[in-house]
Amino acid sequence: MAVRRLFILLLISVALGFLANGRLYAQGKAKQAGSIRSAANSQRILIGEPFTFSLQVSYPPGNPPAPWPALPDSLAHFEQLGPVKMDSAIQEGLLTVTHTYKLTSFDSGHWVLPAVTARWGKKSILSDTIGIDVMTVPLQGNAYRDIHEIVEVEEKPFNWKLWTAVGLTVLLVSLGAWHYLKNRRKPRPQKPAYDSKLSPYDQAIQTLRTIRDAGYLEKGDARSHYTGMTDAFKIFLLRKFNLPVMAETTGEILLRMQDGKLDRDALSQLAAALRLADAAKFAKYPSEPAEGLKSLDDMESILKILNQQNPQA
Repeated sequence: MAVRRLFILLLISVALGFLANGRLYAQGKAKQAGSIRSAANSQRILIGEPFTFSLQVSYPPGNPPAPWPALPDSLAHFEQLGPVKMDSAIQEGLLTVTHTYKLTSFDSGHWVLPAVTARWGKKSILSDTIGIDVMTVPLQGNAYRDIHEIVEVEEKPFNWKLWTAVGLTVLLVSLGAWHYLKNRRKPRPQKPAYDSKLSPYDQAIQTLRTIRDAGYLEKGDARSHYTGMTDAFKIFLLRKFNLPVMAETTGEILLRMQDGKLDRDALSQLAAALRLADAAKFAKYPSEPAEGLKSLDDMESILKILNQQNPQA
């Protein structure tokens, strides 16, 4: 019995040794391959707003993936802005290489950045897909309130005194307004701001140079600087192309410019200038003078491109 028990213990020890060696071998094989991760700094953007997309590849030194994983040259609904930035570091014995892309989109909707494949020999690993919402106007939160049931209220008796007083007040105010409107002097008709003997292009350039000479930003008046710049651009579009853009938002204007009037680089430049103007006018963004002067330079370049499409208009 003692011999049999010793023999059984010996078999168990050998089996455990094989299992441990197999696990170590599998872990060693797993370490030969690496991993790939993808991330975006924002999954909800305004149309034309830039965002960053990063690919992070980790692998043992000396065993990089082949070929190197990268985004396709052509991405549906997305445009790449500028060169790819690369960074590397060694963490826990693995070399981690990060490629950062600057992207944007001029198509509103929900679009998906595809998964990227990294290969180590016969083993392939996919990164996550990332959904991006491209909006024409910013959303104010995503909370919704439940619909409440109909609540019956008690009917109150009609208040004759209150409504008699209200009626007399309305009557007196109406008579006073009628008397004022009847006897006031009619103002002389004024020409609209865009009624000029200059061409649309010359008038817009003249306005931008007047803004530059006024030095609003140096005086702390960013609102006058950017309001004048955007109004000059809108009046140019109205006079030259007969586009009713005076009351339109930045997103609506950018959508109009996608019909072939501007190429992708110029459209991205225009979006940056108009978004900066919105931030300075409505969010009280503390724009620097150099930043504001560059926006004027960019706007002059865009006006020149648009004017060349029909210089005689």
